[in-house]
Amino acid sequence: MKENKFHLMLSDKLGKKESRADLFASVASPGLLFLISFFYFLWLGNGIFFLQEKKSLFIFSVEYLQKFLVKPGGLLEYAGNFLTQGYFSNTYGSLVNSLFLLLFYALFIRINRLLSEDNSFSLVIVLMPSCQLLLMQIHEDHFIHYTIGYLLTAFCFLTLISETKRLYLIPVLFSLLFYLTGTFAFLFSLIFISYCLAFKKGIQRYLLPVILLITAFVTYVVFEEVLFLQPPDRLLSYPLNIFDFTTQNRGELILWGYMILFPLIVKINAKIKTNEGFSLLPKLSLLILFFLTLFILGIRYDPERKNDLQIEEYFIEQNWDAVIEQHEKIPSKNFIGQYYYNLSLTWKGQLCDRMFFGNQDYGIKSLTLPRNRDNLGRSSYFYYATGMINEAHHLAYESMVIDGYCPENLKMLIRTDIINGNYKSAERFINILKKTLHYRKWTEKFEKMLFKPEIVYSDPELCDKIKLQPGKDFFIRPDDKENIDFLLVANPDNKKAFEYKMAFLLLEKDYKAVMYQVKKMKDMKYTRIPRHIEESMMVFIDHKYELPYLGDFKVSFECEDRFSQFLKDLRINNTEHKTEMEKYLKTKWGNTFWYYLELR
Repeated sequence: MKENKFHLMLSDKLGKKESRADLFASVASPGLLFLISFFYFLWLGNGIFFLQEKKSLFIFSVEYLQKFLVKPGGLLEYAGNFLTQGYFSNTYGSLVNSLFLLLFYALFIRINRLLSEDNSFSLVIVLMPSCQLLLMQIHEDHFIHYTIGYLLTAFCFLTLISETKRLYLIPVLFSLLFYLTGTFAFLFSLIFISYCLAFKKGIQRYLLPVILLITAFVTYVVFEEVLFLQPPDRLLSYPLNIFDFTTQNRGELILWGYMILFPLIVKINAKIKTNEGFSLLPKLSLLILFFLTLFILGIRYDPERKNDLQIEEYFIEQNWDAVIEQHEKIPSKNFIGQYYYNLSLTWKGQLCDRMFFGNQDYGIKSLTLPRNRDNLGRSSYFYYATGMINEAHHLAYESMVIDGYCPENLKMLIRTDIINGNYKSAERFINILKKTLHYRKWTEKFEKMLFKPEIVYSDPELCDKIKLQPGKDFFIRPDDKENIDFLLVANPDNKKAFEYKMAFLLLEKDYKAVMYQVKKMKDMKYTRIPRHIEESMMVFIDHKYELPYLGDFKVSFECEDRFSQFLKDLRINNTEHKTEMEKYLKTKWGNTFWYYLELR
């Protein structure tokens, strides 16, 4: 008897310890998930906040709301845009996305408890959807309104299984969810059908899915033919096109599949009995789940992409020094990053002094961007910086027509309209930006300029752009090198256009053509020869070509000495210790035109 009591007391204590361990795991696991998500987005993945905030613009107006009221799923995107407007703060973006993961976890905890008593693997199966959602959130094309859609779907399913006797909830919830979330209503339907097949018995097992399918059909027809007059493909693919079987969409398909099968997974889990020998298996599964999540986050993290987005963010903030420092410290391997570097040097008046201090891997392709859909907004910066204001306005307007209102296309339209004196048009765009949270203050400066040219001419940026404009119009050609030539004919004093022309020649290694352009610098009020132009002149002189008229400019003694040292090092590189010398040359001469000419 005493022995039996001892065993009972021992098993009771072990049970209490195990229940405490389970309680700790149920609290610590979502807490750990929150911390992983928060700090990943705060430190590593915050580039998506910048990118998504620049792709959308939430406007506090009735007209803006009306656009979303007239289509199923529109209010979901409206809510997403409302939250996205705060993405200019990385802390805010990290916190919101991480809290949504916790809310998603809480919904699945509640669903699991309604369907079955907690079992050994319950914590693992309810955490898996949140882990998958985290892995989807790190993609640039996964917007926050998708996350809200999954939350609403899980909430409606939870509501329906809590009140299964109230059959009228089936058509009410589906119709409401279809209007609010669009395609997520179909996910809700599939989850509910899966639930009925797994848990319902008798006639209800088939009656409830039939009621839901009839509701779905009637709702679809009414929405298409009567209320919203939307085309079929729009109703079936907005806001999330789950039928787009691309790599980017793979995560969405995995989550849809798991949520649809979740009732069946819960039922299987309820039948699993873990004996004493395998009591650590659920905890081990939990550790494996977190390890896999961290592992996938690690392999999907792209430091080069983060660097490129950081450069773009600095550029949009007009922090030219930060762009230059970032590219020279961590060279961008992307031609768009190098394009922003060259443009920042242009804004600072240092293009021909410093362009080879940063990587120039794409030649002249990093000086301008193609005017295609992907780069409409970005390509306008080149035309604005060099004084082709009308083309900058044209590209910004095209971007607005294709992509809708975005912060950067509206800001470009405001600047170019004010420069051209189109104050009425500028006022219209200012009034739009004034109705936003983050850009309201930005408009104050430009609103004061409306119909007041004297204030426009007192602004350093806009006044400089007015002076750079061509004296007469010309047709923009596909080749931007030609456009620079036309601009210089129409405005020979445009220094930025001149240095762009010289940059084209330097990147094409045409040092002869550079030499014949030097004489023009005297009329443009240059007091010295820019560094890289001087280096190209030294190559011309070294080849014993006949010197053209240089407008009283000549190569400095310092440049001659540096070139002599470069030639000595180059001869050593061509004879012995080639590998070591290549590293030495890159370190010592990588920021010169000579290195680019000979070794790139």
